[in-house]
Amino acid sequence: AVVSTQSTGSVLNDNSDHFFKLLRFWCCNNEKEITAFGGGWSSELDGDDPTDKQTQINTAVRNVKSQLGIDLSYCKTWYKIAEVVYHRVSDKKSGAEFDERTVLFLPSVWDCQPSQEEWDLLKEFVKPKYDPTTGEKKEEEKTEEAAGGETI
Repeated sequence: AVVSTQSTGSVLNDNSDHFFKLLRFWCCNNEKEITAFGGGWSSELDGDDPTDKQTQINTAVRNVKSQLGIDLSYCKTWYKIAEVVYHRVSDKKSGAEFDERTVLFLPSVWDCQPSQEEWDLLKEFVKPKYDPTTGEKKEEEKTEEAAGGETI
C-alpha cells in the first residue's frame, strides 16, 4: 500500500516508516500526564474570539513564552495540525452547554532565527566580560574602565 511519496518522487512501501513516526514534538511532562506546551485562552490577553486563528496563535505565543521562555511571536507561519472540539454540559440541571476547543499548532521556528548581523550583535552583547577560569575581569574591560569608557 502507498502511504506517502518522498521528495525524490519515489513511492514509500510497506517497509518504510509511517509519516507519523517521523514527526517529533516537544512535550510537557507534568505530574499527571504528558501534554503539549500551551494553555488556556484569555480574552483580555489574546483576543475576544477563541475560534479566530490569530487569537489562538496569540494564546500559544503567550503560554509557550511563560512555560519555556521562548518567544514565538516572530514566527510568521503557523500550521494547524489538529483541532478538537469537545461539546460539554456545564450544568446538568439546566442543560447549559459549551464547546471546549483544543488546537495544536506547528510554528515555523525558522522565522525566529536572527540574521547574521543580529547574531553578531547578540554575541557581542553576551560576550563574557570575565575570565571563566579565574573570575577576573578580562584585560580589555579593565582598559576601557580606566579610560572612562562604558562597558556593557
